[in-house]
Amino acid sequence: MRWMTFFLFLLPFVGMTTFGAEERHFDFTEGDHGFIGDFADLPKDHDNFKLFAGRRQLPEELGDGKSLFISGSNHSDDLFMYFKAPIEDLEPDTVYRVVFELTFASNVPEGIPGIGGSPSDSVFLKAGAAPVEPQASPDKMDWLRLNVDKGNQSSIGARATLLGTIGKPDDDTDEFVRLVHDNQKHPLGVKTDENGQAWVFFGTDSGFEGTTALYYLDLDVQFRKATLPQNDPPKPLLRVETGRAVVMWGSGMLETSKDLLKWRKVGSAKDAAPHVQVIEPKKDRQRRFWRVIDGADTVP
Repeated sequence: MRWMTFFLFLLPFVGMTTFGAEERHFDFTEGDHGFIGDFADLPKDHDNFKLFAGRRQLPEELGDGKSLFISGSNHSDDLFMYFKAPIEDLEPDTVYRVVFELTFASNVPEGIPGIGGSPSDSVFLKAGAAPVEPQASPDKMDWLRLNVDKGNQSSIGARATLLGTIGKPDDDTDEFVRLVHDNQKHPLGVKTDENGQAWVFFGTDSGFEGTTALYYLDLDVQFRKATLPQNDPPKPLLRVETGRAVVMWGSGMLETSKDLLKWRKVGSAKDAAPHVQVIEPKKDRQRRFWRVIDGADTVP
């Protein structure tokens, strides 16, 4: 088999070539556009979390009418509050790079302290795309966990990226202010299903042990078709995120080794392109080597 070894040192991120953009715009002051709210990373029995997700009247400073609103009290110290909807009429079985531009409103100033973390700087805004519907279901401990990888708090996942935090500039008021965050510099990869559908979701991953309440006003999503180079052998690509490294590859089986003698299979890119492997930093900072094996479609 043809293979190529990849050393995890400081290398630039290399993206895929892109073409054929599809753009979708959602003005939540006009309606919910099929987006529904949900919650994850909390106990199955969560009566004291004071959860709400739906359309609510805007505060006076944001204008007339209603928009999407979500709130919850983060007793789990890890609450994920999000909206989701399917995007249809894309090309079937096609890889897209997805860029989000999300307009929301927050009344929490940047840089203030709070319970367990800052109510602004420890509440992380994320957006994601997945080939299946994001759903929360009970795990073995009866905690509701999401079925797609969104990462945890400030870290990204295979299906979600970090847009920023929810703090507004300090204006000495408790009024809501419009803010816009995007992921223009780090698009997210997703592959549509056989019907040309993908799910998108956005929300907050919180480390603040109190109540978070946000209005979501507007969402722009751009889907741009992506292809990996056809003439080169598959090469794992490194992207460094806060506190983590992310290896991405487009085909074949990814393997890792500590000594170049024994190789361990990590995963196949057959069902996801680009596939993403998140590597946690090790306390001993032991280096690792990575390679892609051609033609391996399944994990034994």
